[in-house]
Amino acid sequence: MFSGLGDFGQKQLRAYIQNYSFLTILATSKSCFDGVKLYNNPFYGFFDLHELDEFTLDDAVALLNQIANLEGNSELASFIQSPTGRDRIKVVHYLSGGIPRVYMVFSAFLMTRESLDQLVEPFMAMLDYLTPYYQDRMKYISNQQRKIVDFLCDRGGAAPVKEIAKRCFIEQRTVSSQLKDLREKGYVKNEETGRESWYELREPLMRFCLEVKKQRNQPIRLIVDFLRFWYTRKELQQRLGLRMADVDFADKESHF
Repeated sequence: MFSGLGDFGQKQLRAYIQNYSFLTILATSKSCFDGVKLYNNPFYGFFDLHELDEFTLDDAVALLNQIANLEGNSELASFIQSPTGRDRIKVVHYLSGGIPRVYMVFSAFLMTRESLDQLVEPFMAMLDYLTPYYQDRMKYISNQQRKIVDFLCDRGGAAPVKEIAKRCFIEQRTVSSQLKDLREKGYVKNEETGRESWYELREPLMRFCLEVKKQRNQPIRLIVDFLRFWYTRKELQQRLGLRMADVDFADKESHF
């Protein structure tokens, strides 16, 4: 919105808000952008900024439970608090990277207890909803930054600056500068390991959505990660037990 208004439009909007105090703006942004953080911009110091930390699993459960209660869905709220419900939410938590916005989108596709228990249908609906959003975000970064993000998507995990520079055929100093900018914009996050900084996508779900575009009808590699976290320990043991029983039965049949 701010970039569309331009400097003159922003000044007009600020003047209007100051002259007519009945107007209140409540807005969210994926990062603290220049329109509110640079001293020479019209809205510098105008808003009360509150940065949201990444959610823990308990935060995610509490939020989804609160939404279910507000909507009068007591059955869903009860299931969310159960061990199985928490395990289902853990899948989304792993893929979302703890980003609060993702849970708000996900809650819109949770209609019943069964939808959370089955999970795949609401998760894929959320994926369809978010894919255009993540693809659109790629338009707002430079070609070099897009190359870095694409590499981290393909990488599937964190990588040191030196390797990113090598794989992207970009000078290491330039990569460091671009990664710093990407971190400020909310695309990547980093962790210090000794003297090295390792970078990865801030939102694992972004990799999932971008792979949909790349691989079309082919299997998505992240589905493997999804399935690893899909079943509870008890369910895995049950399924492995059934599988081993099938193997034993087939082995016995082969002796006849």
